Amino acid sequence: MERIYAAALDPNRCCLAAVDHVIENNLFHRLGISARFAQWIRTSWDRDDPTLFGRFDFT
Repeated sequence: MERIYAAALDPNRCCLAAVDHVIENNLFHRLGISARFAQWIRTSWDRDDPTLFGRFDFT
């Protein structure tokens, strides 16, 4: 289990960096996210709200 957890840390960091990039550069539209949700997403990100669900599927 520890090896699986360790292997998932890097993709998770990359995902969070991508989210930060989208927020910092106001690129919500490129992900199909409506502008009306942008402030809600920024506020949640700034508060560091807990993640409810995350999943990586590797095939």
